[in-house]
Amino acid sequence: MIKDFNIGVKGVVKVKDKCLILKSVKNENSYWDIPGGRIDDNESLEDTLKRELSEELPSLGKYSIGKILNAYRLSHDLKDGKGLLLVFYEIEADDFDVKLSQEHVEFKWVSIKDLPDLLTSETPIEKGYYEALENALSV
Repeated sequence: MIKDFNIGVKGVVKVKDKCLILKSVKNENSYWDIPGGRIDDNESLEDTLKRELSEELPSLGKYSIGKILNAYRLSHDLKDGKGLLLVFYEIEADDFDVKLSQEHVEFKWVSIKDLPDLLTSETPIEKGYYEALENALSV
């Protein structure tokens, strides 16, 4: 049977040799996230990404949208039973003071040497998110 999917975009924000990850909490479970979200109506991928970055990282200054780092099907279905396919873009940004929206409770800057620690952290990270970070930092 053909499954219905939503499509979302994520922006792997990179400043120099580090990428930003955000901690989310849902139903008392925390996990590492990357800013982004689902496409609204007839938005383009780029318009969605710009909107989500401005909502989730209101202090993000100048940035440029780079290459696609990964595409990943979320490991679980959404509440409505649909799947979610995420497209991860590289975001090259100028240094900025991170101010979070209410969607996230914490942030962390990670370098390539920090990535293995994410796999053993008490706070989980989805495989596709990890791969996108790895692709952004393996330059």
